[in-house]
Amino acid sequence: MNVFLLYHKCASQWIKNVFWRLNVQNEFLWVGNKEPEKETRVLRDEIGTDAKFPGVGMWENINVKDEKFKSLFPPISKTVSIIRDPRDILISGYYSHKKSHPVIEGMWKDLPVQRSVLLKLNTEEGLLSTIDFLDYQFNNLKHLYKSKVTFFMFEDVVDNPHQLVNNILNVWGMKATNIKQVVDKFTLENLKLGKIKTPPFNSDHYRSGRPGEWKDVLSEKVLNKFHKKYPNLIDEYEKIKGK
Repeated sequence: MNVFLLYHKCASQWIKNVFWRLNVQNEFLWVGNKEPEKETRVLRDEIGTDAKFPGVGMWENINVKDEKFKSLFPPISKTVSIIRDPRDILISGYYSHKKSHPVIEGMWKDLPVQRSVLLKLNTEEGLLSTIDFLDYQFNNLKHLYKSKVTFFMFEDVVDNPHQLVNNILNVWGMKATNIKQVVDKFTLENLKLGKIKTPPFNSDHYRSGRPGEWKDVLSEKVLNKFHKKYPNLIDEYEKIKGK
């Protein structure tokens, strides 16, 4: 089975909107929440651990350590993931958690509490709080970066989305004839301006997506805490980006 690992604030909504509309011969199966044990059970109940699903399993916010997700689909044939600078994830997460991420009953029970905290803090204090709040994700990224995954960069979602989609499909040996039509419709700009409706996410959820935004936003205090809490994370990310 082929797998697409989707991570929070790494274009997961854009990926789903685009890939679900491609006219590929194989299917895309969405399985995802933030409870790894439940997620494993759903996968096994729906298609079985030994099932040779012909399409792509899109695992949203899986946040499962490498040794665990290797066991979910033995063998995983070709796994891809889009990665983003963790410092930009921090900024995107902060604004999303404070303002735009939908609060849905029964899902992500910690989000409403975190939102109430962020609304009382200034931007720097809110970013410091988000460093701790996203602990599960940043720690998981350390495992992801060392995994046998074909990585694609978030920058290509912004700068070269048509080629990105084509390159990802090539990894799985798939083709689609409507890439241009779908990608042209679901541009980040159209999503941000609200020209395309993607409930439960409104247009405010889609910000600039500008790579390297952290250079203009993160203070020395925020960066120091980030590097102290997640040592070597940026180095591991940069190694992949530099390949």
